[in-house]
Amino acid sequence: MQKQQHIVVIGAGRLASHVLEALTPHKNIALTLFNHRRSKKAVALSRQYACGFTASYAEIPADADYYLVCVKDTAIAEVARALKPKQLKGCVLHTSGTAELALLKGVSPLTGVFYPLQTFSEGDHVQWNEIPVLAEAASLKTLQAIWKFANLLGAKITPCKPGERLKMHAAAVIANNFSNAMYALAFDFVSDELSVKHTKLLLPLIRQTARKIEHLPPHKAQTGPAVRGDQETIKKHLLLLKKYPQTKKVYELITRVIMARK
Repeated sequence: MQKQQHIVVIGAGRLASHVLEALTPHKNIALTLFNHRRSKKAVALSRQYACGFTASYAEIPADADYYLVCVKDTAIAEVARALKPKQLKGCVLHTSGTAELALLKGVSPLTGVFYPLQTFSEGDHVQWNEIPVLAEAASLKTLQAIWKFANLLGAKITPCKPGERLKMHAAAVIANNFSNAMYALAFDFVSDELSVKHTKLLLPLIRQTARKIEHLPPHKAQTGPAVRGDQETIKKHLLLLKKYPQTKKVYELITRVIMARK
């Protein structure tokens, strides 16, 4: 019979929610959720996934197999300080794309990073087998522990060196957050100039743009007036955007970026 494992999830945000959702079906895993305060969201999350809950560091089990720190980057050091006196033996992992592994030094003999390179939203169902997870470890033993933890989620890890994770995070921000900001500008423009229902007309285009780069390098998939050098169309667009100075500025900047790559 397989030994039961105890996993403590620290934090009650979107990532914590998706981790709990993936781990709950495992009958041989006991889950504890910790949040720094007894918020309605945290309590609701513990009830949704039927796991133990505490808002006190003193009540965090000291003999768990894994401690997954799912908090904002600026709170990782605070969590580490609070956990150090407990002399943990289990594997302690933070999930940040930018925070140094050294923040967890001294918390446990096994410390590492488990960074899922994905965007997480409430209500989404996550397919962990499709998410690249960057793993950084202080030792080979920790890396093996991270691999076992990833298996529980059905995820695959890519070991990374210090600095590589930060570079991938920067690329992810450009590819995801910046793209989404572009969607917001486009939706706002269409909503103001036409109607909210017209924004749905952009969805097939957005989906196709994402699909194309699965088999074509982005610079080769580039279309539009900038790559064609169509100054007449660009002038018309800029005239339309005159009363939207922020959007106009972005349009001009990205147009120059595209033209520079021709």
